[in-house]
Amino acid sequence: MKKNSYWLKSGAYTLLIQVAAMLFGLGGFMILTRSLDKADFGAWVLFLTITGLIEVARNALIQNALVKHLISSKEEEHARINTASLVINLILSLGSIVLLLLLSIPLSEWLNSPELAYLLRVYVFTTLILIPFSQSEFVHQANFDFRGVFFGHFVRLGSLFAYIAFCFIAGNQLLIENLVWAHLFSAIGGAITLSYFAKRYMAYSATIDWAWVKKLFNFGKYVFGTGISSMILNSIDSWMIAALLGGTSITRGQQAVATYNAALRVTNLVQVPTNAAAQMVFPQSAKRIETEGKAGAKFLYEKSVGVLLAMIIPGIAIVLLMPTFIIRVIAGNEYLDAVPVLQITMLYGLLMPFGRQFGIILDSIGKPKINFYFILFSAGLNVVLNYIFITGLNSVEGAALGTLGTYIVTFIGTQILLKRELNVNTLKVFSYAWKFYPEIYQIGKNLIQQKLRPHSMPEH
Repeated sequence: MKKNSYWLKSGAYTLLIQVAAMLFGLGGFMILTRSLDKADFGAWVLFLTITGLIEVARNALIQNALVKHLISSKEEEHARINTASLVINLILSLGSIVLLLLLSIPLSEWLNSPELAYLLRVYVFTTLILIPFSQSEFVHQANFDFRGVFFGHFVRLGSLFAYIAFCFIAGNQLLIENLVWAHLFSAIGGAITLSYFAKRYMAYSATIDWAWVKKLFNFGKYVFGTGISSMILNSIDSWMIAALLGGTSITRGQQAVATYNAALRVTNLVQVPTNAAAQMVFPQSAKRIETEGKAGAKFLYEKSVGVLLAMIIPGIAIVLLMPTFIIRVIAGNEYLDAVPVLQITMLYGLLMPFGRQFGIILDSIGKPKINFYFILFSAGLNVVLNYIFITGLNSVEGAALGTLGTYIVTFIGTQILLKRELNVNTLKVFSYAWKFYPEIYQIGKNLIQQKLRPHSMPEH
């Protein structure tokens, strides 16, 4: 009962986080595509991919190491672990700030986006605000408490959407120079909220235990490399579109990025269950490894990927049947050139759950090094394939085809590695996916019958 309670409560909150991100993100996207010039929207997308890389790096280096060691260590060690984690967070954030200040102009020139330098310099302040935000979030997860995480993300995402919606409804001109400041203030609101909920978990030691700093760093360094490589894998197509297609025209490169992002936005909507599952599978799998060994991780991988496939296949089918209608509704007529790109991105959307859960499971069994090298290879392959297809076709579709090729190779590689490490049976994944539908049908049928069944009168 206790185990079921964990999955129900944590699943509900993590799904709510993803639903909130989806609704606020989709709502903001629909307004921005109709309010910003297509080239300006492309610049905003480039800003989000670069800052997303920084946030993923922070999470990768700190999150899994902190969660795993708080779960597996005695309570008297928690204060020293928290302090060591905060030290790493501070060092990483300061390093990020230095890189932002040094590289903002070179990145702006390489990606043919003049506005980008200013946006990145403003993000320096956001980086500082995200220190307490991220620290509070990770400690929540280590304590299997996702309530505060939900409210923190809700405030951060909701306040930014509120600003975008207000400008649209009031008829105010929306400028990305102002949007980046709204992005900063929304982070401040989220950090305050998360810190409030995390007060009872935030015990710190008066001194820094450098042994714990080293231990957390040694665990997190491979996850850090994996996170960076994974983010590059997910972003390099947009960056290469801007760099390769914007060589003769800055406007063309940024417009192409905007078109590509419209297709990715729909693909990411379909992947909401995958993102929600990833957040709650890691802490639970780390715990099961302690009690059940690799057999528990094997079951979690096969079952979670199977259920995720079953959940996203209907959405993928709907998008493939009516891509023009969906792009017209979500992005507007100006983005109809995204339709052929969307059809390709939905194909590799089928493979995303395999790769996402692969990384989570390997990290939980204490083998982040294997995951790091594998993702590093995938990122390098994606650069090569994107360059070949983008320059060969001289179009946005080239990026989608290059990334599709990368996902196919990645899928084959992950299954070979999981077979060797955990004896994972890929066919079982599809078996769980197939069984999901009758199981859900039966659960729904039982719930309806219970609601319709008249209450029996007590016997006298």
